[in-house]
Amino acid sequence: MRRGRVRAFVLLIGVMLGLPAQAGDLLARAGWISFVDSAGTPKLMLAVPDDMHPVFVYIFCEPGSGMATWSLDLDRLPRTHSVPVTLRVGPTEAHRDGVGQAEGPTAPYLEFALPLRHPLWDALATQRSLVVITPALPRAQRVSLQGIAEPLRHFRAACRGTRG
Repeated sequence: MRRGRVRAFVLLIGVMLGLPAQAGDLLARAGWISFVDSAGTPKLMLAVPDDMHPVFVYIFCEPGSGMATWSLDLDRLPRTHSVPVTLRVGPTEAHRDGVGQAEGPTAPYLEFALPLRHPLWDALATQRSLVVITPALPRAQRVSLQGIAEPLRHFRAACRGTRG
């Protein structure tokens, strides 16, 4: 997907999620943002074009649940809908089984849950990149964590039900 199409996709997602237009524009330029939607759901997201393949990372939680759901929007999914995913941040790894969705307005995407107490969350705030490894991608994808510290702090506080 070309950079212009990625920007249009990000703005479309922003509209679908109820973000004001300026927040969608900020996302397209600045990277990581966190916010609480009108239903009270904390969200953290980033769109990253990687040559011809974007990985759109979208994370949300139910406050007080202790879990966050990760959604990776991909260009394709394998035929199986249960897909292993490894997230690597520095020396810290999380291994999850993702559930794929091949059809729908934002498909294909892969979702999985990660406990908020998992060490990966602390690593996200201190390392430079997140590496996503899954058979749903042609190769491991490196996602920049530049600018994540403040949005991540707000997101985690909102998920715990406290002020960031």
